[in-house]
Amino acid sequence: MTPLTISPHSPASLQLQSSASSALRRKQASTKATKARDAGKGIPDSPLLKEQALQESIERMKSNLSRFARVSNKRMALRTLHDCNYLRSIPLDTTPTLPTQREELTSLEEEVCVSNTQVNGLLFNGSASNQVLKVLRALCQELCKGLRVSSETIYMAMIVRLANSSNSSDSYFSLNALMGSQDLVLKPRQEQSTTQENYPPTDLSLYEAGGQIHAVVTSFTSYGLFRRSDVKSGKSWIALSGRVHERVNLTTGASVRFVHTQITTPDL
Repeated sequence: MTPLTISPHSPASLQLQSSASSALRRKQASTKATKARDAGKGIPDSPLLKEQALQESIERMKSNLSRFARVSNKRMALRTLHDCNYLRSIPLDTTPTLPTQREELTSLEEEVCVSNTQVNGLLFNGSASNQVLKVLRALCQELCKGLRVSSETIYMAMIVRLANSSNSSDSYFSLNALMGSQDLVLKPRQEQSTTQENYPPTDLSLYEAGGQIHAVVTSFTSYGLFRRSDVKSGKSWIALSGRVHERVNLTTGASVRFVHTQITTPDL
């Protein structure tokens, strides 16, 4: 019997190849969907559905935190916070506003002077000296030479970003909206001011590229999550740290800003 052969370029061969490819794609898609579903990682394709799923996840977290706070179950509260991936990188919609009064600028400058600050790799330890202000002002003047942007505006934009009060207040409102409730209160930790040497310095990278001034700023702050019955004691139930990171084009005003949170209370 003569064996049946099919030319690789014949219509029958092409049809077989197409059918096999379609079957393989369907199998791969089915396997991928099954794995994602089994791992609990199915993500809606629609932005609206993603936002809805995120809001539902946040509401579940807040409800669980309140419930665990009422029964003093810190272990489960910590687990709830650790399981909420959204807390690891929270977008901040607000950007620091420039001071409008000289007194306001002076107050921010004093705050920067007593903080540990690193400017383009040069570290300034917190002290009453205003050396960091002199270096920063000179850097702004140098970068703005020949550009249609005011060095004083860039200087003020940097001062307000280096001052911890600006970063801590913006991140506070975002975090409190996520964790605060009738049972829990988010507050800055009082011990932060006395243990500042344990925190990395506020870091600024300021540079010019393509005729535009850019900055990358990273600062650190700490909060305590208090049960309402413990607020007066000053001892937080759960300790958190926040790292505020911003990339900004100071010429155009375009900015991306996030707060990355970390639970610093040890697991029980």
